Amino acid sequence: MLRKSAPLPPQTILVIGATSMIVQAALRNWAMPGAHLILIARNAQKLHAVAQDCRVRGAEEVETFTLADAADIAAIEPTLNKAWPKGVLLSGALIAHGDLPNQEQAQDDLEAIAQQTMVNGTSAACWLAALAPRFIAQNTGWVAAITSVAAVRGRAKMYVYGGAKALLSHHLEGLRQRCNGTQVRVVELLPGPIFTPMTAELGRMPLLTTPEAIAPRLVQACGHGTRGTNGKVYLPFAWLPIMTLLAHIPTRIWKGMKI
Repeated sequence: MLRKSAPLPPQTILVIGATSMIVQAALRNWAMPGAHLILIARNAQKLHAVAQDCRVRGAEEVETFTLADAADIAAIEPTLNKAWPKGVLLSGALIAHGDLPNQEQAQDDLEAIAQQTMVNGTSAACWLAALAPRFIAQNTGWVAAITSVAAVRGRAKMYVYGGAKALLSHHLEGLRQRCNGTQVRVVELLPGPIFTPMTAELGRMPLLTTPEAIAPRLVQACGHGTRGTNGKVYLPFAWLPIMTLLAHIPTRIWKGMKI
């Protein structure tokens, strides 16, 4: 469990997927006098509004970059070269872009599965791969990515989304091992159901929370470390014992469960 810590000093933070509701709630904590925020998103109009809010809240410098297609792997390195030029010391980076598909509509649609795997898994893993050597070279800072509790076990109701997030989870675990012995921290953020535009049509869900409720724990995990969490931080904490239990249910029992 994360320990309460003193407020964080201003940081230089890169965010991929800066217009998501979860990220906007986190940015309200990061946008303080002295902070330098580098924001990347697909929608230029929404990104402008988020950047303006950060400036109003006191961020010293806010830079924005648009990437029209999250599946455009070839654009990652050029965008990152502009957003994070050589010589700039970054406090941390958060990978937060994604999309929540309709499971029943996507599960038999080959193109939909490929697209969802690209957006929620492959492109995020590629951003992670682009960031990793830069953080290792500076030998300090944190890199975090938002996966999901859906990545822990495959469920019939959400395996297209959960499977893509599990891909990203595996990359995070491997990078965490690669960075062992350095001063670089790798953080996996696993939210449960959150009330956002992505989940509004899904109806009642267990432990439904809001971006504002989980943002302080997200910010704390990124900035103060993850002692006692093994680099995996559940949002909210209540999901940790639940998912630990579900992860240990034998497959022969799991396959017959309707959850």
